[in-house]
Amino acid sequence: MKQMKEIWNKYYDYLIIALIYGLLHVFMHTDYWDDAKMSTVLASYNYNLIAYLNNVWHNWGSTIFLLGTESVIEALPDYIWKVLDVLMIEIIYHNLSRTVRRLTADSPTSAFPVRIWLLLFFFCIPYSLFASAGWMTTTIAYVWTFAAFFYILNVFLAASQGGEIKLHTYVIFGLAVIYCSNCNLVSAAVFVIFLYLFIICGSKTTSLRILFAQAMFGSILNIIMFIISPGNLSRNMRDAEFHDTGDMLNLSFMGHIRMGVNSAFYHFTSVPNIILFTFCLLLIVCTFYQTKKLLVRAISCLPLALDLFWSGYLFFAYTIPNRTLTYTYPDAAFQVCPEGEQILAMICALIMVLSICYLLAYLTGFSTLSWFMIGCLLVLGLLPNVALGFTTTVSASVMRTAMFFYFSLVLCACILMTVHGILRRRWWRIAFYVLGGLGMLLNILQVIRHIMVYG
Repeated sequence: MKQMKEIWNKYYDYLIIALIYGLLHVFMHTDYWDDAKMSTVLASYNYNLIAYLNNVWHNWGSTIFLLGTESVIEALPDYIWKVLDVLMIEIIYHNLSRTVRRLTADSPTSAFPVRIWLLLFFFCIPYSLFASAGWMTTTIAYVWTFAAFFYILNVFLAASQGGEIKLHTYVIFGLAVIYCSNCNLVSAAVFVIFLYLFIICGSKTTSLRILFAQAMFGSILNIIMFIISPGNLSRNMRDAEFHDTGDMLNLSFMGHIRMGVNSAFYHFTSVPNIILFTFCLLLIVCTFYQTKKLLVRAISCLPLALDLFWSGYLFFAYTIPNRTLTYTYPDAAFQVCPEGEQILAMICALIMVLSICYLLAYLTGFSTLSWFMIGCLLVLGLLPNVALGFTTTVSASVMRTAMFFYFSLVLCACILMTVHGILRRRWWRIAFYVLGGLGMLLNILQVIRHIMVYG
């Protein structure tokens, strides 16, 4: 009994994640949308993986490592994917929590309340969005990519702090870099973030240099593959025809930027968003405790005010008339909503992002930690969403690319929560636990709803 209690105290958050997501995965169906097609793709090539990847390279794009993995996993019984996917969720959580600890090692805050809140906030991430193309297809391309990315980030930070790196870790690190960088939206983020981390590291040990070389090689390799792959252009043309978004091919540069920015902004504000709301509230709380300067306090209120305004406006302008309560935006090419509204949305999105970046820097003393968080928010969180505006699948892909910003918000929020010790204050601890609990409940209900409607 004592041993069981010790195991629970040490691993309760991992056990809760395994239990809840394990149960949800039991009932997930993998026989619709892209899953139905991918499950038979290898058989259609007589299980010749090389022939399939050659076709992908010439007709679909440079994501041969991701699609190669998908084709193999989806050809197997689906319970193998279910076990592996729950494991990947655990890996994301583990490396997120370790990253927060490494970056806030000097914080006096007790680990216990932060650990509980990280668990709740992690559960707020809308996992149902990973079913937008089919559970298996989307999770292998994105959940597993996030697992690989946060793993290499944690390992790199460990090496930068003098941690011992074993031989097998280099092998896993290299494979993880290749895998996550093969997601076109991540390759540039890996290059920029790891280059910055390497530059600011005071002690550049041999292990750190090896890991840095691996990160640069993997990211540059995938960037080159993206540029030279003949399949990327042909896929963009086919997607334009399939989604009836051919007009997007003729957009100006700023038109593509508008599509990327507004699609993400409308996604995060079209329905009250627990993660964004909680993060904006945390900025206000931390700022009001840290300073009495009226200007800084006013700036801290801007993100939350803009979030509430646009959530209310879009709810009455689009959600109720369309009779849909989901993460959405007016239409695929933003042809329904007035031009003035689109321009105002872009301005508000810019104000919100600039305010958040300034507050992150202010609340962490304009330190290297400040630039790390701002970098993750901009490069990992927002760059993929803006880049999506240069494709013809904004309407189909925004729900998946939005996950980059969700994870960035969770990481930054947990760092702020730890640094400022907000959870040491009883009423704020209760308030943020309640918000986290509501977000967790909403996420679980969304997954259950998706399983009931689609499978």
